[in-house]
Amino acid sequence: MLTKESLLIFDADFMLYYATIGNKVFDLEGNPLREDNKFVYTEKTLEEVYTACDDIIVNIFNKANVYNYIGFLGGKRCFRYDIYPDYKANRKNLIKPKFWQECKDYLINTWGFNICDFIEADDAVNITRNILENYNSIIVTSDKDLIKCIEGTYINPKDLNVYYTSKNVAYNNFWESMIIGDTADNIKGLPGCGKAFFKKMLEISRHNKDTYEHIVYKAYCNKLGEEEGRIHFDLQYDLLKILDHDDNLIIPEVRQYSIFNSSRKEQSVE
Repeated sequence: MLTKESLLIFDADFMLYYATIGNKVFDLEGNPLREDNKFVYTEKTLEEVYTACDDIIVNIFNKANVYNYIGFLGGKRCFRYDIYPDYKANRKNLIKPKFWQECKDYLINTWGFNICDFIEADDAVNITRNILENYNSIIVTSDKDLIKCIEGTYINPKDLNVYYTSKNVAYNNFWESMIIGDTADNIKGLPGCGKAFFKKMLEISRHNKDTYEHIVYKAYCNKLGEEEGRIHFDLQYDLLKILDHDDNLIIPEVRQYSIFNSSRKEQSVE
C-alpha cells in the first residue's frame, strides 16, 4: 500500500505532447470523425493547453493518491548525441506542436518542474529515485525503455495504470535491447540479430550458467570481430543504459500539491 512518504517523480516530456494535442472532433452521433483513417482535431487555445496540463497532473495525483512530487523536463542536448550523432536522427524532421514552449514554461513556472541539461529526463528521474531512498518513489512516464528496463513502480499516463517491473524482468529486457536495439531512438543493436537470436542466447546462458552481459558481449565480438565488437558493444551500452547516477544533477526539493488549494499552487516540503 502506498503511504504518505510516497513520491511521484515525473519524466514529464510526455506532457509537451499530451497537453498540446488538439481537441478530437465528433459527429452528431458522438462518434469521432476521421479523415484518411486518422482522427480529426481542432487546435487548442493556449488556455486549454494550460488546463490540460493541470488536468493530466491532478488526475495522476488522484490515481496514485500521492501528492509529493518532483518533475523533470529535458534541457540542453544530452551526451548521447555527442557519442552517436545519429541518435534519434529519425526524429529530426518532426515538428513540435503549437504551444510546445509555452507548455514547457507553464510546467516550470506553475508546477515547479525542473530542466535537466546534458542528460535526459528518464536519466534524471532514475537518479533521483536512487538518491531519495527514504521515499517510496513512483515514476510517471510514457517511456517504454524506462518502464521495461529499470526495476521499480511506474504510472503510465497513457492509461493511468500502475505497473511494477521486477529486477529479473528489467535485466532480461535491457540485454534484449542490446541485441535488437531501439528503432524509436535510432539505436541499431547487433546488426542482423533480433528477438529469435536473443532467445537462443538465453538457452546458451542457462546451459553455461553465464551472465547475459558476457553472452551478449561474445555475440558482438563473434559477429563483428574482437575490436569492432568491443567498440560497438560499448557504444550500444552507453546509448541504451539509463543512468543510475550523475555528479552534475542537483536533486530539487520535493514539492507537495494540496487537493484543497484551488489555485493549484505547489509548496516545498521541508
